[in-house]
Amino acid sequence: MAKRKIIAAAALTILLTAIIASCDRDTATGDAVADSQTGEVEAEDAGGQAMPDLPDMDFGGKAYRALGRYHATYAQFINFEIEAEEITGEPVNDAVYNRNRRLEDKYSVVIEQTLRDDPAGTLQKAVKAGDDEYSLAFITQDRIGALATAGIFCDLNSLKYLDFDKPWWSGEVNKAISVGNKLYFTTSDFNMMDKNRTYLLMYNKDMAQSYGLGNLYGLVYENKWTVDKMRELCRAVSGDIDGDGVMTDADRWGFGMDSYNAFYAFFGSCDNYMITKNADDYPVLSINNERTISSIDKILALTNDKTTSFYCQDFQGKVPYDFWYASAIVFTEGRELFTAFFTHMLQYVAQSETTVDYGILPFPKYDENQKNYISGTDYEHAALFAVPASVQDIDFAAFMLEALSAASKYEVMPYYYEVSTKTKYTYDEESPKMLDIIFEGLRYDLGCIYNWGGIREIFNRTIAPRGENSFVSSYEKLEEKILSEMEKTVGVFDEIK
Repeated sequence: MAKRKIIAAAALTILLTAIIASCDRDTATGDAVADSQTGEVEAEDAGGQAMPDLPDMDFGGKAYRALGRYHATYAQFINFEIEAEEITGEPVNDAVYNRNRRLEDKYSVVIEQTLRDDPAGTLQKAVKAGDDEYSLAFITQDRIGALATAGIFCDLNSLKYLDFDKPWWSGEVNKAISVGNKLYFTTSDFNMMDKNRTYLLMYNKDMAQSYGLGNLYGLVYENKWTVDKMRELCRAVSGDIDGDGVMTDADRWGFGMDSYNAFYAFFGSCDNYMITKNADDYPVLSINNERTISSIDKILALTNDKTTSFYCQDFQGKVPYDFWYASAIVFTEGRELFTAFFTHMLQYVAQSETTVDYGILPFPKYDENQKNYISGTDYEHAALFAVPASVQDIDFAAFMLEALSAASKYEVMPYYYEVSTKTKYTYDEESPKMLDIIFEGLRYDLGCIYNWGGIREIFNRTIAPRGENSFVSSYEKLEEKILSEMEKTVGVFDEIK
């Protein structure tokens, strides 16, 4: 592993030099070029970077306060993109620090963050009390839909200064999560807590070579990386090492998963939607079909074969450590072919003492006829953001959100994605390409976010834990409730002017 780390360090140095040189250009500081006669701001700087269409402003030291999440046990759930207290030498931290200081000087503002264990509850109380305390709030996907239905957020489509045609926003994401052409929450390059909790697969390249499994990257490029193929490979390597007849964390596994949530990630990767939308941008319940049932059968054969695969919950009370780390521990100890991880776990593995040579893969397709590889986020911990309805100076809130999103694209994202994720924490030429495939295929589903009638819990509370394809009976019990709650949400949004 030491040799690969030296190679990665050399690549990192070259990349950092290139990024710093780019950011040192006057045109890369975010100062748009103005026409000397008209004073109008150009759409791009001299380096070809898109620029925000924001006027010169002096806010007289006004505070821009963003609410985020704190977690006492797991640092990966803490918002790190809002503010950095000082320069530490860590690339992303320092990029956040420098971005904020530049914007503070440029617009005479103060960027502040408030981190809470329960930002959703904190925000709901503040808005109901009419408190103008936060200009922006980062809320996990499993909570943000309910807050939108409760009227806690502003419609982002109605706000001045937000230009969703700019490259720091995602038109595909906005299209996926709007309802009736109203957008109450979204993401941009300012937000890292969706990217940090994006699902990916890591695989043990040494084990793949030892068992003659071939070039797994080639499977991806050749459109042959499917659920059935992954299951075949898992069955080829799994084994009861100590011969006691019981598969434990000391044995050799084909696949380990972070949680039951991974099951839904596979469902999405098989090109399934719970909710689609009609021509008027309203949700349509679309999950009850043959592909859903067939996909679940395929996924169960992979994820719930207890001779080849495990969820971390399977080891609760059975290991002398935090069972949530079971898959990571078995993988770094070299006894697991595949593990379902998140982007932030690349740092964990890279900085561990493992000798495993690892690579990255997207989640597999349903079959070889599926067009694209599709990725998903961990809806329990991946965040989106929203502007609270209690904000008094809504133009200021929108202005700063646009400024932070634009600046983050060029001043923070390169350090997060190119420097850290793709270079510092990977050690082969193909893994960065796989990461591009993963992020290009990122998808959101309204059913997962709003959980109307408990629709997403069919997967992580019923099918995955029980290991049975009970979709038909589960769906029949919930269908009326799903439709009723979906209709309620639509009605609430339609009434808001």
